Amino acid sequence: MQNKNESKISAEDGPLLRGGQVIGVDGDFIGVIGAMLLDPATPSPQWVTVGFDEAGYALIPLTGAYRDGQNLQVPFTGAQVRAAPGRGHVDALAPDDEQVLRDYYAEARARGTDQR
Repeated sequence: MQNKNESKISAEDGPLLRGGQVIGVDGDFIGVIGAMLLDPATPSPQWVTVGFDEAGYALIPLTGAYRDGQNLQVPFTGAQVRAAPGRGHVDALAPDDEQVLRDYYAEARARGTDQR
């Protein structure tokens, strides 16, 4: 449940969020916010990169995510994000790669916090 200090993500949030923490649905720290990827047809943000200390980068969809100060709350666990198909650090997603990630996260969301 969001409180009055939490808000949806906008393109203007990119600089504010960069370097902040990504927090999972279970309240655990997932990683550090990197770049925000915008929809090429609109200025709306669609994805954010998250850096892990030991495992590189992952992409997380912003659907269902919200800003809490400089942190980003996402509807996934750290295990689900780390298991996402690897795309590395990217500035844009090819349509096929985006679909693979959308399908993965839709399935992860349907499973809830069960990461198997």
